[in-house]
Amino acid sequence: MRRAIAIGIGLAFAFEAGSARADKFDSTVDIAGTLTTALVQTGGDLPGQWITTGVVDRIALSHHGLRLGASFGFLGVPSPSALGTVWGIPFEIFGGWAFGSARKPQPYLELRGSAIHVFCPTDHGVPSTWVFSLVPRVGVRIPLGEFFFLDFGGGAGFGAERFQLSWGFGLPIPTANL
Repeated sequence: MRRAIAIGIGLAFAFEAGSARADKFDSTVDIAGTLTTALVQTGGDLPGQWITTGVVDRIALSHHGLRLGASFGFLGVPSPSALGTVWGIPFEIFGGWAFGSARKPQPYLELRGSAIHVFCPTDHGVPSTWVFSLVPRVGVRIPLGEFFFLDFGGGAGFGAERFQLSWGFGLPIPTANL
């Protein structure tokens, strides 16, 4: 009798495991608009340190936890110096891992590399410089139904970006729909 119960339980588990299907949100292309704040330190023709705010557009491929993507944006801050307003155009690539189901709040870890073209238009020209960073980030992606998500994250980095906080609003597109 015990053996029959054990075989029955084993068959039930085997049937349940065999009937599990992959969720369409296990593999998505995520498109998000992100508001970001960062402490950026520059050198070259524009030495200084600024707290910037900006908008970054991100596109990412999420596949069973793996996150790979790129982003670009625009940032600016009134300069504390006599130069004027400092602007920047960040370009980023990132990779990481998300934990858990995409249908529930999903924490993630990322490593983000960025290059920012920083410039300051003045009456005497446009001094500019490129700055580079490597920023480990932690965050959480929170689904809002099937059509949208919120993304909150932060990190402390090496290079020009000393810290970075962001929040985003996005659209997950299942790769099965592409």
